[in-house]
This record gives sequence, C-alpha cells and structure tokens, in this order.
Amino acid sequence: MLMYEQDKKKYGALLPKTGVYFLPDDKVLGFLKIMNYLRLVAEQKGDYGRAKTMKKRFEEFSKAE
Repeated sequence: MLMYEQDKKKYGALLPKTGVYFLPDDKVLGFLKIMNYLRLVAEQKGDYGRAKTMKKRFEEFSKAE
C-alpha cells in the first residue's frame, strides 16, 4: 500500500482508482503534462473554448493510458 501512495503522489489522476495498475509511460506522462500546461495558458489568455477542448483530450488520453 505504501508504494501505491508514493505512486499516487507522483502520478495523481493518471492512476486507476481500483484494481491492479501499471505506471504510465514516461513519454506519455510528459505529453500529458505539456497538454495540461497548454490548457492553463489558454485559460489565462481567456481562450476558454480551447482550454475546454484540451481538458477533454487530457481526460481521454489519461484514461486510455
């Protein structure tokens, strides 16, 4: 259980909530971090349509991973 808690701190929402889990690929994780950063930039600039799209894609990709 301790290992799961450490992984949860590191990977956050990318870990499944139940069952056996596998750690996400570092390349995919890097891509998702960039995608989330771009979403935040879009929100700061007031481009909420793009931010919403980025958030939706982020959620889709993180579930698939």
